[in-house]
Amino acid sequence: MAKDPSKSRFQRFLDEGAEFVEETGGIPGSNGWSDHDEAVFTTYEIIGYIAHDMVPPRIASTFRLAYGGDEVLVASGLYSRSIFGTGGLQQESGRWTPNVVRGYRKVKGLEARRQRWRPQDAGEIYVSTKAYYLRPKGAPAPICFGFDRVVETAIVAPGLIETSLNFDDGGTYKFQVQSDWAELVFWMWAGVFAPHHPDCSNWTPPGWGARARLEGRVDRSITKNLFGDS
Repeated sequence: MAKDPSKSRFQRFLDEGAEFVEETGGIPGSNGWSDHDEAVFTTYEIIGYIAHDMVPPRIASTFRLAYGGDEVLVASGLYSRSIFGTGGLQQESGRWTPNVVRGYRKVKGLEARRQRWRPQDAGEIYVSTKAYYLRPKGAPAPICFGFDRVVETAIVAPGLIETSLNFDDGGTYKFQVQSDWAELVFWMWAGVFAPHHPDCSNWTPPGWGARARLEGRVDRSITKNLFGDS
């Protein structure tokens, strides 16, 4: 597929995703096809629906979606989360707020050297067209992270994103989310708020295109157009 330089990376992705959805199909089998690979494939399917101005397939929700209206829940799975700093976040009145302020600001000397990524929580993740929701293990309800509050998100490894968000207390905090649906979270945000993000052109896991081809999901020509010879 020839690239149109007048279109954004994301629009070209939408065009390619639409063709991908129309020309592929198959049933997961062997060939090393993982749950994460399947989630990446589903991400392409969801983008294909968006490219056709269609509502992605809806999954059932066990909680009330925060944005309502045309918000659609499209995926669910598991996650783990890490916080950068010396402190963490605590849940208070249904919101995540800082319990150690110094863990989220620039510090010097020994305190700076102590800062690192620290495990925060793990549980269930839900992705919608407007937000993603995290329900830590044992929590009564999921916490909403609206895409309109995201300052920046980047894919740092397959199934791992690093994100910064604005919180209700006026601060901006950074954490990492590891999940089979990490790439979907990135795309649902980038498609609206950062269509020229550099990760839009290089986001599939290493070898994913080859595994998709072996799985019967794509033929060689469209695989080359979409994913190169990965």
